[in-house]
Amino acid sequence: MIGSLRGTIIDRDPAVDKSGVSQVLVEVAGIGYRVNVVASTLSRLHIGDEALLYVHHRSVETGQYLYGFQTQTDRTAFESLLTASGVGPSLAMAVLATFSSRQLAEILAEGDEAALCQVPGMGKAKAKKLNANLSAATLARLVEPHRLGDSTPGSGGGSDAVGAGLGGFAGPMSDVQEALANLGYSGAEMKKALASLPSAAEIDEARLDAGQLLKMALRSLAGS
Repeated sequence: MIGSLRGTIIDRDPAVDKSGVSQVLVEVAGIGYRVNVVASTLSRLHIGDEALLYVHHRSVETGQYLYGFQTQTDRTAFESLLTASGVGPSLAMAVLATFSSRQLAEILAEGDEAALCQVPGMGKAKAKKLNANLSAATLARLVEPHRLGDSTPGSGGGSDAVGAGLGGFAGPMSDVQEALANLGYSGAEMKKALASLPSAAEIDEARLDAGQLLKMALRSLAGS
């Protein structure tokens, strides 16, 4: 399965569909790969550019499809959306064309169904179901460490951003710290969010995991 592509953009479709999705053609070692991307990614890719895209490779009876993302966090969000019942690639791409990974995490932490209704084709009933299905699963996946780091501006900058101005953490707190960095929060924002969380003893006593703690941190940031 294809996990990433590094090559030259040799063609791009400047038009996006009603969900905010388009395609680019990436040439790698003489082979052109047609990749589906959201409008925000398309705007950063121009013919002749050298690009690295993190790819979700989907193989079904009707063919093989590639979905490209500028950061591993965005790909993780896309794949997390696919775990929800009734969510296919088209809807998942529409969600990420409407919201960044950071915005999506905040929306799920808040249980903001009205915000999800901004996604093209997303009605109230589907938004309610999506929020119920994804709030735990998506946040849990977004706390997975990305050891290679996300180098795209605004993505958190990998391990350097994680430690910027912050002390060392262990266990689930470390995962929350890294997740906030991957979602693009500044050192000051992370420090404030982490300070709002329970103590290590309280975390152990309540058996809170990284997903639950990240949800608390995001709620704190949303209310600040």
